Amino acid sequence: MEAVVVVAIIAVLLLILGVSLVSVAAGIMVILIAALGGMLILFSVCGIILAMSRRESAVLDGFEKPHGYDTAMYLCGGERIANIFPAEGVMRGLIYKKTECTVFVCRMKKRSIVIDRHSAIIIISGIALSLPSLIGVVIEFVSMF
Repeated sequence: MEAVVVVAIIAVLLLILGVSLVSVAAGIMVILIAALGGMLILFSVCGIILAMSRRESAVLDGFEKPHGYDTAMYLCGGERIANIFPAEGVMRGLIYKKTECTVFVCRMKKRSIVIDRHSAIIIISGIALSLPSLIGVVIEFVSMF
């Protein structure tokens, strides 16, 4: 939210300094294209990790802060593996159950990653929403000129 306020203040300052409205709008669209492109890259990499993973049974083993934020830890085959995304804080009781569940595990050379059902939905939704949004903003940007 703070980023929107900063962009709005910069846009108003540029308009006061005499920059044309079309140039300010084009700059904002470039920022949107960069943000949506970054989101698409993030979710695509997560999608590739999801595609390379195998289904395994796991049990939620609590929450830890290995990277500075709460992450769900799953006990899978005797190994504690962290989830790929931070743990949900608001609906934690509905999303995470201490019963046995099926997760996607991607074992790499340096570390293993768990993708639970909630994270898989986020990855698929992220790709499905960021790709058409990026295409739409690029089409609008090209049609400006």
